[in-house]
Amino acid sequence: MSGVVLHDLRGPFNRVFALIQLLQSFTDTLNQDQKEYLRKKKGVIADRLGMIRNLRDYQKLESKKIDVTLKTINLHAILGVLARKKKIQWHLDMAPNLTVLADKYCLNRILDNRFSNALKFTSESKSVFVKAYENGLWIQVEVHDKAPGISPEDQTILFSKFKP
Repeated sequence: MSGVVLHDLRGPFNRVFALIQLLQSFTDTLNQDQKEYLRKKKGVIADRLGMIRNLRDYQKLESKKIDVTLKTINLHAILGVLARKKKIQWHLDMAPNLTVLADKYCLNRILDNRFSNALKFTSESKSVFVKAYENGLWIQVEVHDKAPGISPEDQTILFSKFKP
């Protein structure tokens, strides 16, 4: 998908998102159902904008036009911020000084995506457990939740390009 198409798709979604924000500023004239409807619509539009952003970044990555800046990042600090942002009961199990060499933007996107999935499919009464540790030259991050998980047939295509 070309960058022009992605840009053209993003424009209308941004306008609708802005209109929803404007409507939400009139809270005194909206009833609870209307407020909830706007909140849900805003979430749907934000998801679509995220999908467009992911496609744009994937295109840049494929064409090697994405700038990656490797830095030493404290993983405990990043995971703690993401956990608080998601407003669910998170249990972090890792050394407070655990660091990784990564691009902060890319790392945030990867972790945020995984945490979003855990949040989306874990009920409010459940917890999500995150464990990170050194595994040779790598840092392994495990996320455990009580969600149903990915079906065995979907697991076979999990890392394939553009599967339905």
